[in-house]
Amino acid sequence: MLYKMIKSILKKPRNLPFVGYFRQDILIILNNGARDMHGLFLVYMYIKYALNLKVKIKSVLSMRRYWIKLYCPKVVIHISIDHPSTVEDYKMLGGMRSICLMSPTEVFATPDPKDVISKYDYKELIYGALLPGERTKDILIENDKIFPNQAFVVGYPTLDWSNPELRRYFLSQRDFKRKNNIAETHKIILLISSFSVADMNFSKWEKDYFNLPKSLTKKRVEDFSTDAKEMRIRAISDISQLLADNPNWHLIIRKHPFENSSVYEKILSGQNQITYAPAEMDIHDLLSVSDVVVHWNSTVSVQAWIFDKPTILLHLEKQFFLNKEEEASENGNYICFNKQQLNIALSEALDKGTPFEQIKTRKEFLNNWFDGADGKSSVKIANLVARLAKQDIHVSSKLSVIDIIRGIRDLIKYKSLFTFIRILRLLNLKPKISAFMKTQKQYDYFNLDFFGIRMENRLKNIVPELFNKSS
Repeated sequence: MLYKMIKSILKKPRNLPFVGYFRQDILIILNNGARDMHGLFLVYMYIKYALNLKVKIKSVLSMRRYWIKLYCPKVVIHISIDHPSTVEDYKMLGGMRSICLMSPTEVFATPDPKDVISKYDYKELIYGALLPGERTKDILIENDKIFPNQAFVVGYPTLDWSNPELRRYFLSQRDFKRKNNIAETHKIILLISSFSVADMNFSKWEKDYFNLPKSLTKKRVEDFSTDAKEMRIRAISDISQLLADNPNWHLIIRKHPFENSSVYEKILSGQNQITYAPAEMDIHDLLSVSDVVVHWNSTVSVQAWIFDKPTILLHLEKQFFLNKEEEASENGNYICFNKQQLNIALSEALDKGTPFEQIKTRKEFLNNWFDGADGKSSVKIANLVARLAKQDIHVSSKLSVIDIIRGIRDLIKYKSLFTFIRILRLLNLKPKISAFMKTQKQYDYFNLDFFGIRMENRLKNIVPELFNKSS
C-alpha cells in the first residue's frame, strides 16, 4: 500500500496535498522592469481585493515555469510571444488547458507598423490578446497575427495610475528636492533617454537579436543606432550648455539600461545641476517630480501626457511614429530641431505648461492608440479575467518531483538575494557593493518585489472602492 502511494506521488506529484493548496485562479506574468509592470500590478490588486479571486503575479525573470506548474492557473496573462522561450511557455500552458491571454499592451515609437509584429505565429497558442487600442488591433489582424475574435481592446492599464487617488502614492517633488539637496525654487527637467540602440553590439547580432521582428533588419537597426548616437550627443551637449545659462534649472537623467554611461559622464562631468536616476527608480516617481519631460521618440511621453506634464520632442527631421499617427504623436509635444528652439521650448513649458492645441492633439492620439485612456483599463482586464476564471475548467498539473526540488533551490536563492539587496537599500550601502549589482540586474532589480512592498498594503483598502467607481 505504502509502495503504491509513493510510486503514485513520484509519478504524479499533483497527488501531494500541498499541490492543491497552491492552485490559483489566475497567474499574471510580466516583464519586471517594463512599463506594463505598473498596469498589470493594478490588475492584480483589483482581482485580489475587489473580486476576491486567488491570483499571483510574477516576473518573467523569476522561475516562471515553476510558478506555472505549481499554481496550475485557470487563466494566465503572459507577455508577448516574441522569443522561443515564450513560445514554449504558451505551448506548455496549452497542454495544461489554461486559458492564455497575451499582453502586448506597450507600444513603441517606430516608422513601420511591422516593427511591432512578432516573427512568431501565435494565433493557435492564445485565447486572446489584451490590446491597448484599435490601431494595435488593426495592425495585428492585417498582418494575420490574431483572429478578430481574439482581440480584446482594453486600453493601456499603466495609464490608470493617473487617477488622483493613486497618483499621490508616488514621490513628491518636494521630497525629491529635499533628498537631493535641490533648492525649492529650481525647476526639474526630466530627460528620458530613448537611446537604447546607441550602444548595441552588432558583432553579436545573430546571437542576441535573432528574435526581433523580420522588418527590423540589421541594416535598419544600424541606422537607428547611428541616429541615436547623433541625437544623444546633441541632446546632452545642448542641455549641458542651457543648464550653465540657467542656474535655476535642474536635470534628471533617466539613462536607458542598455546604454553606456560614459558618454553622459564625459559631457556632463563637473555640473552640479544633474541627478542620475537609478535604473530601478519607478518611472511614475520621475514623472511626478518633474516640471517638464524632454525625450526623443519615447512612448514614456504618453505617460507624461497622462500626468499633465509638458513634453519636448527632440527632432532629427526623420519620421517619428507609425505613418497614420505621425502628426498626432509629434504635435502633442513642443518640437525642437536645435539648441535655440530647445531653450525657447523649455522656457515656455516651464512658464506656461502645455498649450491647448497640444492637449487637443494628445487626445486624438490617445483615442487611437490607448482606447481613450479613460482610467478604466485595469478594471476592464480584471472583469474579463474574472469571467473566464469562473468557468468550469480542469487544468492538469505538469509539476514533477524534479521541478519541486529545483524550485525550492531557486526560491531560496532568489529570496536570499532579495533580502540582502533590501538590507543594502535600507542601510544605503547598495552603491558601494557593485559586485552584487550585476547579480541583482539578472532579476531586473527586483522591481516587482519592491513595488509590491511599497504599494500593496497601502492600496488594498481603497482598491474595492476604486474598482466600483470605475466599473
